[in-house]
Amino acid sequence: MRKVCALSGAVLLLCLLMVAGCGDDDKKPTNPLSPVPTSLVATWWFNSATKNGTSIPYDSLNYSSSGVDQSVTFTSNHTWSMTEYDISDNPVYTSSGTFTIENNWIHIKVLLENGAPADPDDTSSSQWSATTTQLTISNTIIFDQQTITMIAVYDKE
Repeated sequence: MRKVCALSGAVLLLCLLMVAGCGDDDKKPTNPLSPVPTSLVATWWFNSATKNGTSIPYDSLNYSSSGVDQSVTFTSNHTWSMTEYDISDNPVYTSSGTFTIENNWIHIKVLLENGAPADPDDTSSSQWSATTTQLTISNTIIFDQQTITMIAVYDKE
């Protein structure tokens, strides 16, 4: 009789655990994305860049050797895209992905490069600020035992 009661108790406990484990799968995430500031949502065109305070030409930044200009678009749904253009305004390089905003930091994840999946580790974090007409992105990295500060300025389309 004890074995039957113990077995019945174990089955009842197992049933209770199974029912308790079933929850609403449609719950909202506990950490929703921060809204994208409206000042960032736009298409921006490359204006200038500096490296450690010294102006640098665009061709030292380009992804394609024939690239001479670049546009970057940030949307309100946390996606971004970048297109690099040649001298005839033909696209020569594209990349896109997702981003999050955390105060004055933008965290970018690249998902596609020229239509192909990007390296899963292709991410970056930079400080950003925007006015009604200009976007500034600043990134400090340590490369080859040197601290390099890159600042890119974009004009609103």
